[in-house]
Amino acid sequence: MLVRLLRARRRVPPLAYFHLATALVSLGFWIGFVAAGPVVLAWIGWAVLNLTNGLGDTLLTKGWRKRNPAAAGNAYLKAATEAVFTTKRPLPLVHGILAGGTYFTALAAALISS
Repeated sequence: MLVRLLRARRRVPPLAYFHLATALVSLGFWIGFVAAGPVVLAWIGWAVLNLTNGLGDTLLTKGWRKRNPAAAGNAYLKAATEAVFTTKRPLPLVHGILAGGTYFTALAAALISS
């Protein structure tokens, strides 16, 4: 998705880079947990993953609000639900599904290892 964003030849929001950086940091903690085994690394990786998801959600919300400035109330939730079920944007949909799978897998691994 980042490559696609960079190819669009428009200004990439700094939040996108923070989202990517925190995802890589979380991946580093996860690799450390799998390689070395201390459970604290799994929990730190999961905590950083929470931050990553929050940044991604903020990016998504800011982008949608920028494209739809007149929308009010629960319009974002309705539009997001419609976009998911009509697959208007397949790449972000797959990204979101994989992010959710990663989140709950990391949580399950940390809980089971504790």
